[in-house]
Amino acid sequence: MKRLLKIRISNISVMLLVSAAMVLGGCGGGDDGGGLSDTTPPVADLSSPNGGEVWEGWQQITWTTTDVNPGTVEILLSSDSGVSYPVVIASDATDVGMYAWNSGAAPDGTACRVKITPKDKAGNVGTPVTSAADFTLKNVPKVAGFARYRDENINGIADAGDKLIVRFDLNVTVNSGVGADFLLPVTGDALGTGTTVAAGPANNEITISLGTAPHLMSRGDFDPVNTPANAPSGIDISAAMAADAIESMVSGTDAAPSAPVDIIPAFVKDGRQIDNSPTMDMALEDLDNDGDLDLVAGNIGTPDRVYFNDGSGYFSDSGQSLSGGYNNTSSIALGDVDGDGDLDIVTVGDYTGGRIFINDGSGNFSDSGQLLAPDIGVSGGRSASVGDLDGDSDIDIVLGLECSVPYRYCSYVYLNNGAGVFEFTLQNIRMSGSAVVDLDGDGDLDLTSWREIWLNRGDGIFVDSNRSIECAVNNSPRSLGDVDGDGDIDLVYAKSICLNNGKGYFTDSGQDLFVLSKVIGDIDGDGDLDLLNGGGSMLLNDGYGVYTDAGVALAATSPSVLGDVDGDGDLDTIEGYIVWRGSLAGTD
Repeated sequence: MKRLLKIRISNISVMLLVSAAMVLGGCGGGDDGGGLSDTTPPVADLSSPNGGEVWEGWQQITWTTTDVNPGTVEILLSSDSGVSYPVVIASDATDVGMYAWNSGAAPDGTACRVKITPKDKAGNVGTPVTSAADFTLKNVPKVAGFARYRDENINGIADAGDKLIVRFDLNVTVNSGVGADFLLPVTGDALGTGTTVAAGPANNEITISLGTAPHLMSRGDFDPVNTPANAPSGIDISAAMAADAIESMVSGTDAAPSAPVDIIPAFVKDGRQIDNSPTMDMALEDLDNDGDLDLVAGNIGTPDRVYFNDGSGYFSDSGQSLSGGYNNTSSIALGDVDGDGDLDIVTVGDYTGGRIFINDGSGNFSDSGQLLAPDIGVSGGRSASVGDLDGDSDIDIVLGLECSVPYRYCSYVYLNNGAGVFEFTLQNIRMSGSAVVDLDGDGDLDLTSWREIWLNRGDGIFVDSNRSIECAVNNSPRSLGDVDGDGDIDLVYAKSICLNNGKGYFTDSGQDLFVLSKVIGDIDGDGDLDLLNGGGSMLLNDGYGVYTDAGVALAATSPSVLGDVDGDGDLDTIEGYIVWRGSLAGTD
């Protein structure tokens, strides 16, 4: 474009023909700041999302652009790891290095990537840049994990006021909610008339208060292809859920159906504490032969105590103080050591060595006068275990100790003469905290502690197997049992599970756990062994020895024991003298 300019020099008018580019210095045609045309494309560098992020709701896409005159960017979204970018997030966003994006407007996915194409003010288009790896969009809340049934009034019946806690994979808000907002796949299942829904207890959970005449079954594992009447129950969000009833706390996206989750029994604190003495170990067995489970507690600083059950899970102090003059018990074992048909008590602890208390058949105990391993020293007793070690049909004893010579840790083996009198076998075995169990499947009881295995010859004499349990992590096994259902005894350690091949050779299951206590039992009634962790968490077994945290928190402390204390057919627990009732019976 050219134009005439009229200028005046010393009263002389001069007409000049000039181009617009000369007058405007290149504006609109591109310029590098010196009057020359800008032909250099911008260079962008994507900061986020750049792989691995999990995004929900409003997020910031960030980048940097190198250019003298940044202009705009185009932002596209891929949901197939960058094969294609069909979704336009922004077609002409101002290039300021940041774009606020409501990710809830895009579908959820785990193979998401972003592509940014910069364009400067001169019209130069830069090379597109993309996320280096996939990120995840998660805006639609879906049920996750397990749903926990709580028999709130502890009456063994599912009825109005009982609770069902449903977990989601995102934090959720409850704006309304009725029973019709949920899908119960099993024929005949119902939440009851007058069901209400509330948020909590956790941000990613809701609590359903059951209405009148509910029907649920928590025993066993929910199977989506096996849903006849009285099959194990599951629950999901219904496709007919009212709009905005339950939505993401961040993005506001409504919850949606996915795959129903299993309904499992939780524990309910019954409001009573049996005692408040500091305790190191507990055992539940029928001590007075009345058909229910009684409690014996090994205490620190106070004598050991015996508590009788009234049959409904209420315990009373028997008034007995089992100490033998010592008050520092670390481990308790129960067995009929004198062969009279009732359970006697074996204890071991600091300063104490091993002591035996004989039952008169009614749960009244007297000190046998026998002191086992009297030379163990200040920090001696660690574990007491009982079993028929020599195959003569009576109960023998193994004490795990801290010794001075020849090893720091050792186990003493005591054989029973059949009348409850024990003789030291002179075996000083190099292990502490010994568990008595048949590890190699030959029918006799072996010993294990941490990584060591000592095999029984069959006569109560033990031989070092020279095998090391390499998967053992953090001290002695916390639990023993057939966790994978193959008929042999596996070992559960503080941070690992070691699976037995049937001959006493162990391999790591590959699970990284944190197990404080030794409590093992079938909590959800599906026929396999679950774990109740000291400190309150419950780990459920899939039947093959793979454990999942059920989200149950008892807010209690170790030690703990499992047993049906109220006689309703499910497992209850006592943790730190606090009784927690199982809820399985309410949905049988």
